[in-house]
Amino acid sequence: MEHANPPPSSVEVWKNEEKGSDVNLATHAKYGDYKATVSILDLCILEGNLPRRATQLVLDWTELNQAELMQNWERCKAKKHPLPIKPLT
Repeated sequence: MEHANPPPSSVEVWKNEEKGSDVNLATHAKYGDYKATVSILDLCILEGNLPRRATQLVLDWTELNQAELMQNWERCKAKKHPLPIKPLT
């Protein structure tokens, strides 16, 4: 039996945000109709949900790119554009 809506082929991270303080810097991920807010420092889902495999991919990507995410956070606070970050391959 075919799926009516096959799963998306990628997880999209589209914005970063400060959730209350620098302790809860977060990025947002989207996978099809699923959305989640992910803590950059704590490597956990703060809000929303993703399928299990997508959750693990997003957490792995966030962990691998913590330094770049933090640098981009500082760039945004200084009113500079964030630099691109490579996707998980």
